[in-house]
Amino acid sequence: MKIDIRTNNHYYDLIPFYELPEKAKPDFDNEDKGVPRFVKYLEKWYDTKKFSPIPKWSLTYPDPLENWDKYYPDSYFWGTTIRFSKDLKKVQLGSYMIIDS
Repeated sequence: MKIDIRTNNHYYDLIPFYELPEKAKPDFDNEDKGVPRFVKYLEKWYDTKKFSPIPKWSLTYPDPLENWDKYYPDSYFWGTTIRFSKDLKKVQLGSYMIIDS
């Protein structure tokens, strides 16, 4: 099994709930209105709070996810990875796909 990750290494600003477009707001809770935790990537809005930590075990060696902080599975075979900047105000995102080899 192999994991392929594609990213442009671009940093994206995190924004708080109140800065989300009105169309995106119904998809998220507004419990932390002022906390910047939302980001748009590939035409989809994500809540960084919904991402899961990367497991410490690996399906492949070297582990392609070891330099990423969290992931969000869009399906069983693909999803989105996230890496936070040191100041936690920006993120890098990537798309991953599990390839059966």
